[in-house]
Amino acid sequence: MSKSAARTDLRVILERVTTAQSLPRISNDTGLQEDEGPGILRSMTVTARHNFPHESVQGLVARADARGH
Repeated sequence: MSKSAARTDLRVILERVTTAQSLPRISNDTGLQEDEGPGILRSMTVTARHNFPHESVQGLVARADARGH
């Protein structure tokens, strides 16, 4: 989503990606690799930019979460 008003641009990006197979990790208990299977990656990015006559100010906030099924 993108919106502009009063020389200010606001953009919100939501993403969701499903992975077919996640990389194996090492178990803390056994020291062996454990297959975690498929997973979901979710992310959100919010960007705001205000344009002044001779310069601009921009801020960005991003958040991501990765989980197995």
